[in-house]
Amino acid sequence: MSVPLNPTEPDPVALIDRQKLLATYLMAGWTLGVSGISIPPLPLVSAAAIVGNATEENQCRSVTTGALDHGSNGLLQWRLDRLTAMQEFCVKNFGTWQAIGPQSAFAAYECETKYPTLWADLVAGTKSLATLTANFMAIFERPAVATEALDVRIAAADAAYKAASAAPPPVPPAPVPPAPVPPAPVPPTPPPVEPSPPVPPAPPEPAAASLGVLLAAVTADIAALQTARTKLAVDVAALQTALASLK
Repeated sequence: MSVPLNPTEPDPVALIDRQKLLATYLMAGWTLGVSGISIPPLPLVSAAAIVGNATEENQCRSVTTGALDHGSNGLLQWRLDRLTAMQEFCVKNFGTWQAIGPQSAFAAYECETKYPTLWADLVAGTKSLATLTANFMAIFERPAVATEALDVRIAAADAAYKAASAAPPPVPPAPVPPAPVPPAPVPPTPPPVEPSPPVPPAPPEPAAASLGVLLAAVTADIAALQTARTKLAVDVAALQTALASLK
């Protein structure tokens, strides 16, 4: 029988159940549609090594109870920029950071992208449980030497290994779908275009008949002027003749 996974379920009350749940998520792997990230599953020995560290760091709780240690929070006590990165990653991909499932995905993603040599060892799972637990502590956690408690981490890892070995295999979480794309805004309807005022028609050109009448009138006037000029010339000649006879 397989164990169905619900990434945002609340933390179990009992420590052993939180340890088993974290190991289950680490062994299931992730496909995150929102970020386009695919995280491979880890073998049990590597998952248990991480669980051992998370047990010493925060009792495998996704949210620290009581006062924070230098602002640290989460399964693996992230702090400062790493804490902010964890919270943003989890909220983006799962809608919350306060659950074991989302933080297990971020722990794997951070290890894969920031500590590739450690991640390669975890994926291979060929080193001993104690070695993987110590390496994860030294490279990923980096606690103060005086308070590292490596023996406690290894013991917790061993307990998680045995508990997870007796548990049924997990069902990988369903791929997280991409965030819905909001519909494109509908542009406002432009106001109706007012029609242009009508252009008055051009005055009609004069008909050909009217032009003929006008031409005939002008021709008649010219002929009358020529007649008057001829008569004037005759009168001037008569006057000159009369003047000559008076001398």
